[in-house]
Amino acid sequence: MTPFGKASGAVAAAARGVERCASNSLPKAFSAPFSSGSNNDDVVDDNDDNHFGVWQPNQTTVIFQRMEDKCPDIMKAYASCVVDKQNSGALVQGACEEKFRAVMDCFRSVR
Repeated sequence: MTPFGKASGAVAAAARGVERCASNSLPKAFSAPFSSGSNNDDVVDDNDDNHFGVWQPNQTTVIFQRMEDKCPDIMKAYASCVVDKQNSGALVQGACEEKFRAVMDCFRSVR
C-alpha cells in the first residue's frame, strides 16, 4: 500500500487512468468563463445578446415580481393561510383553495 500524500494521490490517479492538468494548461475558453468578451460559441441562442456574468431574470421571476407589485395582499393572504394550516397540522390539498384561486387570477392578469 502506498503512503498517503500528494505523490501517492497522483500515482493512484494515474493508475486509474485519471489525467490531472495544471490550471495554466486549460484552453483559453475555460480560463475566464465570465469575461465580458463576445459570445463566440457558434450556437444561436437567447444568451447571444447578453454579456457573460450579467444576471437576467427569467420569465417566472418577472411574473412573480409583477404579482408582488399588483396584488401583494392576495399573495400575503394565501401565504398566511398556508402557514396557518401547516402550523395546525391541517395542510392538505385544497385547504386554501379560495385564496389560491385569487392568486391564480392575479397571475393570469399580469402574464
